[in-house]
Amino acid sequence: MAAVENYFRQCSLLVNCRDLAYMAATLANAGVHPVTGVRALPAEHVARVLSVMATCGMYNYAGSWMYEVGMPAKSGVGGGIAAVLPGRFGIGVFSPRLDAASVYIAVAILGATVMPHNLYLHSSLVQTRVAPLGDEARRRSLRFNFIDTLIALNVAFCINASILVLASDVFHKAGIEVTDLREAQQLLSPLLGTGLAGLLFAVALLCAGQSSTITGTLAGQIVMQGFLRLRGSPVLVRAVTRGIAILPAVFVLSIMGEDATVSLLVGTQVVLSLQLPFALVPLIRFTACRSVMGEYVNRRVVTAIAAVAAALVIACNGWLVMEAIGGSLSPIAIGLAIALGIAAVALLSYLALAPIRAPDDSFAEPLREPLRRRDDASPKYQPL
Repeated sequence: MAAVENYFRQCSLLVNCRDLAYMAATLANAGVHPVTGVRALPAEHVARVLSVMATCGMYNYAGSWMYEVGMPAKSGVGGGIAAVLPGRFGIGVFSPRLDAASVYIAVAILGATVMPHNLYLHSSLVQTRVAPLGDEARRRSLRFNFIDTLIALNVAFCINASILVLASDVFHKAGIEVTDLREAQQLLSPLLGTGLAGLLFAVALLCAGQSSTITGTLAGQIVMQGFLRLRGSPVLVRAVTRGIAILPAVFVLSIMGEDATVSLLVGTQVVLSLQLPFALVPLIRFTACRSVMGEYVNRRVVTAIAAVAAALVIACNGWLVMEAIGGSLSPIAIGLAIALGIAAVALLSYLALAPIRAPDDSFAEPLREPLRRRDDASPKYQPL
């Protein structure tokens, strides 16, 4: 293993996809850099380099690569490939390894961005709007609620993407591996040369934590009042939902210790992603059912896109579970994972195939008290 590690270190270069493209384009241009015009390699050496790339640049796939693609290419251990068509152009591509660790992080990002409990919250937010009676007013209210949800999810996506870009451009570029948020906050200021960077990062983390806490609390209230029909003081309901969420976290942290905070945080996001199909499948079915939605039913194109997205989420989760089962788990853990997987598949199948009955009067019970009439005249406004 030490020899392999030394090999990886010796052949690893700190380059990005643009650098790979410049290398390939330089070889395609007979050794001259296509932008600066500087000769980087003698022309007589270019043919030899391309010959080596054609014969063994793709390792065991060199023969099939040349037969199918026909371009000399060189792959790297980090996932980069540089391909050359002499006298024409060069191509540089990079794809991170799609192994168990990569899928684990990707699933965690998915769970952190599209949290399943927030789907219930977004669906309930439309009831907070007071709109005029009439189909057109209801459509307008639904449209504005869609815009609210779209903006919220895209902002969350941009924040997660910004963190990835920041880690790649600042820490990875400097050759620093950061595994702790506190470490990241402390290193940002010296690496970027301004004390404002660390402060803004800390404020962003604080805002993200507050946002997650607020949405989690409100979503818990929606679940308790809408699904379980448990009514009571809003303060009591929110205190109970927060307690149900915080107490297990405090218990686990007291056992695992402070050093396990980051791994536990990523693990909780993975759990959220594993729960996501159980919110997506019923939501897609209900919004596609005319007996439930009436004239507000989703179009078939929207339903098809949503179904494909849900299938991709389920596939990623399934792949992650299979990688976990095939990993270094104990026989008891593997048996438990298989049992939970079978139960999850059975539940998803039931949610996807069970007949949907048309709503009756029991579905009309609002989560909030309707507006009281101020006089005997007909009300002009009421909650949706």
